[in-house]
Amino acid sequence: MLSWQGYAYIEVIVLIYVGAQYIINMVLRRPTGYLTLYTVVFYVLAFAMGAYYYIRLGEGPSWFYPEVVMGLMVIAFGIVVNIFGRRPWLITIPSIVIISVLGVIGLSFVDPAVLHALITGEGGYFVKNRVYETIAEAQAPPLGEYISGFGVAQFLLGLAGLVMVIYRFIKERTDALLYLLVFSLVSIYMSFEAARFNITAAPAYAILDGLILIYFADAVRMSDVKRRRPASEQGVAKSIKGNIGWLQAVFAFIVVIGIIIPSGMAVVSAAVPANSASHINSEIYSELPAFLRPVNNSTASSYFVGGYGFGIENKTQPLTESMLWLATQNTNVPLDQRPGYLSWWDYGFQEIQQGQHPAVADDFQQGGYQVAGQVLLAQNQSQIIALLISRVLQGNWQDNGGNFSAPVWHTLDSLLGGAQEAMKIYDVSRDSNAYISVVLSDPSVYGNFSSALTGANAYYAYVKGQLASKYPHIDPR
Repeated sequence: MLSWQGYAYIEVIVLIYVGAQYIINMVLRRPTGYLTLYTVVFYVLAFAMGAYYYIRLGEGPSWFYPEVVMGLMVIAFGIVVNIFGRRPWLITIPSIVIISVLGVIGLSFVDPAVLHALITGEGGYFVKNRVYETIAEAQAPPLGEYISGFGVAQFLLGLAGLVMVIYRFIKERTDALLYLLVFSLVSIYMSFEAARFNITAAPAYAILDGLILIYFADAVRMSDVKRRRPASEQGVAKSIKGNIGWLQAVFAFIVVIGIIIPSGMAVVSAAVPANSASHINSEIYSELPAFLRPVNNSTASSYFVGGYGFGIENKTQPLTESMLWLATQNTNVPLDQRPGYLSWWDYGFQEIQQGQHPAVADDFQQGGYQVAGQVLLAQNQSQIIALLISRVLQGNWQDNGGNFSAPVWHTLDSLLGGAQEAMKIYDVSRDSNAYISVVLSDPSVYGNFSSALTGANAYYAYVKGQLASKYPHIDPR
């Protein structure tokens, strides 16, 4: 929790396992008290240690409270199972269902934001939204890329291992096998949903592959190879012939050809940066014998290594050059008082680090991507200036506790033509959700938006439309 802010991913796996184990124990009439005790100890210790960090930094609502609620819900579910689990099914099932539904309904009244986070998977993992769909690594990878990322043999062995775990769990019904099954299913499912989870699915594939390899190694009695007589006693040829059977040799050959060599080649390819691969590929191409070269030599620059597309930033790339130039500007002004840099939010962190200027939107400043997106889609300079004004007005509103300062009121009155126009800006700042229908009703003024328009985007669209349409020649000074 204190080392990885994405700890909710691991928590979800544990909670799914705990919930599934409760149900299995209830069906098999097993005791569940031990599971409730372990779960309580696990979550109390973990969240007690992480509470100060998240709450002190003001990240409780987004990164801490939903996870706490998830843990409490599973603990409560366990308590209910402990109370009703051993009673007749006619009492057990309706009681658990009714209490669970009431708990969800109660959460929707107490804190609907937390419930929304739980349902959507922290804003996009289970229920997609438009912002989530702009994240490249959050998209589902094509099947070919997905399989090649793990290796063909590793992928197929992993699926076979999953079947084996299911089979063994049906026979043995142990807690350890259920946890392995839940961990593998969730990890592999999430890696199909988003490329960023390939790294967390890798341990699942490794374990499942290992199960299959151990099974076949035992089947061909690979352990007998360790018991062979030393080659010094009978010669190398006789030692190999007498102590290694043909099935063992075939198994070793398949492992080397199917797993070790392809994996090694993939590692080498991934280790070569994509922006350096062309030169290396050309050298490999020129050194190969003619019969081993690709038929189409135009593909030589991307044929051998660098196929995974990972690049390394260097000072000759245009974006890096522009950031280094920006870092030399406004150096006589403190960082937080320099002109802001506006781009789509993915580039915010890079600019802050390399460009040394504040960013309107970055990866953690999730309140800035709406205005950044609308600036990128603005049709003219008047709309851009109006959006920047709306952002400045928003800051003044927040700094003054939900109102504009006296100078801002005076400016709005004088430039917008009176109190009536100024009050419209006040109203949309106070309750932007009330203006969603207004924005959607007049796309010629506010722009084309989908019916899923949020209050935050409605605020920027409305202020932009009011200023840019009524006062198209706003002086940026």
